[in-house]
Amino acid sequence: MIADMELLIQLIEHRSKLQKQLSVLSGVFNSKSVDFFKQFDVSRIVLPREMSVLEIAQLITNANKAIDFETIVMFQKCQFIDSFCGFYHAFNYRPYLVHGYTGTSSSLPTVSDYTPCHVGHGCRIDYVCNGKTVKHVTNNDFFTPYCAACSLGTLLKVGVKHFKIAGRGYPVELIEKSIRFIRQTIETGNLSVAQCRKRYISIFGKDCASKKCYYTW
Repeated sequence: MIADMELLIQLIEHRSKLQKQLSVLSGVFNSKSVDFFKQFDVSRIVLPREMSVLEIAQLITNANKAIDFETIVMFQKCQFIDSFCGFYHAFNYRPYLVHGYTGTSSSLPTVSDYTPCHVGHGCRIDYVCNGKTVKHVTNNDFFTPYCAACSLGTLLKVGVKHFKIAGRGYPVELIEKSIRFIRQTIETGNLSVAQCRKRYISIFGKDCASKKCYYTW
């Protein structure tokens, strides 16, 4: 999994036989970008989570057919763009490790438990743009995760072959639930919005929220 161009070039120059998969941090928003990275023998590209389902479909239709595509479908739907973000993520990226997390969902920290939040997430620092304070989305991703279950059927049809669960360092219990949720959604073949929401409740114990849908149309 690569995001650094210099590393990608070095692998080519050293004739590496490793499969090279392009990270979401590379910001491939269009088919021209796909063509560019194909010359570096990239076999798979993780598409930006800021794209709409329609944009993803158009990109895959116009892109090099020799490349596989992957989309992120759960957790951490940040309001900023991954490939343009330079904020540093320190230890508070995994607050439960410093707040005595014991492995049960009841002990998971809330957003208010981040002390202070901006130590690990610079994007949570208050700042002003055009004279107005920028409002951040209050998000507790541990209990009602962002997801794209309702879009899985369409993503599969347009050619997405791989799905990624974000949340590096999240509790194993939560990652297991997420894998089970996405896998059941795909394997049952029942991808209707009603069934996806019903399955979400059965696994996470809470109803999903429309504001937490991963992709727009």
